[in-house]
Amino acid sequence: MIIFTHIPRTCGNSLQEKFLKTKMKICKRFHWKIQLLIDGKSKVTSKKDIVIGHFAYGVHVFFETDNYDYITVLRNPIQRWISLFNYTMKPKKRKSNPIVGMWYKKKNDIRRFLDYCIESNINHNIMVRQLSGIEKTEQIEPTQMHSMYVWANRKTTNTENEMKLFLEESKNNLMKYKLFGVSEKIDVFWNQFKTIFKVGSGKLRRVKKSLPLFNIDWKDSSVVRRLKVLNAYDIELYNFARKML
Repeated sequence: MIIFTHIPRTCGNSLQEKFLKTKMKICKRFHWKIQLLIDGKSKVTSKKDIVIGHFAYGVHVFFETDNYDYITVLRNPIQRWISLFNYTMKPKKRKSNPIVGMWYKKKNDIRRFLDYCIESNINHNIMVRQLSGIEKTEQIEPTQMHSMYVWANRKTTNTENEMKLFLEESKNNLMKYKLFGVSEKIDVFWNQFKTIFKVGSGKLRRVKKSLPLFNIDWKDSSVVRRLKVLNAYDIELYNFARKML
């Protein structure tokens, strides 16, 4: 079994398109319910070739097999954050996401919105949280479980020591992955996947990018500074991953 830890906005949809064209049995979009498994709140078995979803590291313990391999793709954290923002603000997505209301409440001011995200641990060092596998669902409001690794509020702000622990665990876990890569070199990742698992063919077709809908200067120094605060530990993890490739 291949377990694909899909970090949001890291070319995951492009990869899923390729997976769907293979003969593999796929369990797709098995999201927050697997996080409930990690917290011991439910059980499930699956006899799939590949399990894909926005879940944390550690779900292998809940499947009836010892034959599994983890794979994942990371991305430049600031670019990933901006991409998720643009994706969320698409007209079709706006109606169903309460974070959009907060954007308008902050009067479309990106600095005020970023400050709110920093204060509430929203979209905050998501790669570290997801790959560490040790953040508990008790931190998340039940109604926001489906967006644990996107825009969900945390009930409490994590301490610096907690975030450092998330970082160290995510580094340790990443080294257990059969394959990991970065979205900036997704073609290299796809070629390695085909070689290692003997499945798949052709080149990877990238899913169309989400275009910006607001006139935001993402290069403004005050904006960049806030983005670095939101992604400080993810930046360290990303740099670590690049060195390991």
